[in-house]
Amino acid sequence: MSSGGWGLSMAREKRIGIIAEDISDFTSLTKLIPKIKSGKYVFRKALGKGCGRLRSKSHRFGTVLLDQGCTELIVIRDSDGEDANKLKQEIRTALHPNPFEKHVIVIAVQELESWLLADIKAVHQVFSRTKRAPREIPSPEVIDNPKEYLSAFVKANYGKKYLNSIHNSKIADGMSINKITRKCPSFMDLVNFVNA
Repeated sequence: MSSGGWGLSMAREKRIGIIAEDISDFTSLTKLIPKIKSGKYVFRKALGKGCGRLRSKSHRFGTVLLDQGCTELIVIRDSDGEDANKLKQEIRTALHPNPFEKHVIVIAVQELESWLLADIKAVHQVFSRTKRAPREIPSPEVIDNPKEYLSAFVKANYGKKYLNSIHNSKIADGMSINKITRKCPSFMDLVNFVNA
């Protein structure tokens, strides 16, 4: 991930602006996107610091990211038990008029941590180098409060403290995209967008 100027290779880079609830969602996406499709990416972020502010400031965030040279936009937020289609429509309305022709709104069911729970081996590699990895979770999107579940899982299996701001991107870095796409239908919006 490059965070400096656009440089001379702008035409070969994918310049993606990401509007996310927090830094852990942003950094996780910067690890997952190159796994979906290899290439040179430059990422810019706008953080809502919660879903309410993300919704109310989406258009302003989008305009700022466009001004920073981004050509594509991803808006990512957690469903937190709400209807994903309703949330997508709320964000569409908040973005209007959307400054980006190429964009996607991705709603992680229930939280982005559901996606991380799709690959227990990747979780295991962050927290242990010796023990055998615990059993995989077949349907992580049905888990209520997956962030709390992941925290309890790490404590119970490794005796360590999980911090989403530190560990999410490390877990995402080691993940199998095939596992997430197989177990988490909400992830497919991101896959289809990156591959388009």
